[in-house]
Amino acid sequence: MNKTDLDNDIRYKLKQARNNSIWKDAIEDTDAIRYPAAQLALFLGESILYGVPDVPTEHQTKLPIKLCAAAATEWAERLRNQIPENPAGKPNYQLAGYLYTRLEAWAAFIAIDDAYEGNENDKAAHDAIDKLLDTIEEYDRWLKTHETTFKPLITRMTQYTEHFAHPFNLQPPWWLGVE
Repeated sequence: MNKTDLDNDIRYKLKQARNNSIWKDAIEDTDAIRYPAAQLALFLGESILYGVPDVPTEHQTKLPIKLCAAAATEWAERLRNQIPENPAGKPNYQLAGYLYTRLEAWAAFIAIDDAYEGNENDKAAHDAIDKLLDTIEEYDRWLKTHETTFKPLITRMTQYTEHFAHPFNLQPPWWLGVE
């Protein structure tokens, strides 16, 4: 995907998310809003990670703090559910899915962390972010433990790094195939 198509795709996803009532109402954390909050964090994080220019002003560019706990909880659960005991023997499309999920979790975390900045007293967000960070570390250890299984696909993940905005393009994570 070229940069223009990527930018347009992210703008479209933000527009769709804008129509969701959680954006404007910033509903308190419930199980019902975890998925939409996580998707909103992903789309906002992608716009930051890829440096999407000219995001229309009707789109908020920051995740509401009330949605941080819901988004962080959902992303922690998604990552936890992705960790099988041993990925060896899984088809390439499934192995690629594990790496892509990690990329999405990174993008979502960028938006979650951005919203949390300046709101460090929000205990629910703080606790959920701590759990998300613990789960990310567990997921990364799992990826590293099975690096030989993922190695052929990790080298293909560099395609995602070519469109990263500054400062994310300076030192992409190892699981994106950048040494």
